[in-house]
Amino acid sequence: LGPICRQGDRPAVAAALERTLAEAKADVFLGERLACDEGWSGLLPVTQLKHESSPVLRFTVGTWDELLRARSRNFREQSRRRPAKLAERHDVGYRLADDADRLEVDLDSLFALHRTRWSGTKTGFLRREAFHREFAALALERGWLRLWLLEVNDEPRAAVYGFRFGDVECFYQGGRDPAWDEHSVGFVVLVHAIREALEGGMREYRLLLGHEPYKYRFANEDAGVETV
Repeated sequence: LGPICRQGDRPAVAAALERTLAEAKADVFLGERLACDEGWSGLLPVTQLKHESSPVLRFTVGTWDELLRARSRNFREQSRRRPAKLAERHDVGYRLADDADRLEVDLDSLFALHRTRWSGTKTGFLRREAFHREFAALALERGWLRLWLLEVNDEPRAAVYGFRFGDVECFYQGGRDPAWDEHSVGFVVLVHAIREALEGGMREYRLLLGHEPYKYRFANEDAGVETV
C-alpha cells in the first residue's frame, strides 16, 4: 500500500524517508508492492526490482446499468443472464456476513468452498486460516468485512471474501463448489459483490495482486505495483 499520507504530501514524505535512511546509515531499503500510480519510484532514488499486476475497477458512473452499458455486449449479457438463469431454476439468495454470532459458521462455509475449489490443496489462504478467522472478526467489528455468500436452495455454493475501507472495496479471496460450475456461481457472486460496492458509494473495486484472466473481465485499469 505504500506510505500512508495525503497525496499532496508525498514529496515531503519521500524526502523524510531519505533523511531517515541516511541517519540510520541503512545499507538497503526494500519497498514492496508500492502502487505505481502513486509515483513513489519517481520521488525516491530507487531501482525497480519487480512489477506485478494489480487490476482495479474504477467506478466512473453511478448505477449498475450505466456500468454495464460501458462494457462489452458479451459481458453485459453474461452479467444479466447468468444470475437470472440460476434464479429461474433454483431458490437463490445473497447474504452478507454481518452477524457476529454467525460469523464462525459463515467462515466455515468460505474455507470449505475454497478447499473444494482447490481440491484440498493447502493454499496460502488455508495455511493462514487461523489468522483470517481472527482478523475477520475484528474487521466485522470495525465495519471493514465484506464476506458475501451465494446460497442456492439454502446451501452455500460460492463466496467472496473482501474488505471495505473508506471509499475502496477489495476482493481478497473466494471459493466455489465446482459441482455448480455450469451455473458460473463464482462469477455470479462476484458480480453481486461489485454491484453492491458500486451502489454502496465506493470509488473503486480492487481485484488485488495477480493477472488472472477473470479479473480483467471486470477491471478497467491496471497500473500495477512495484517492488523497489
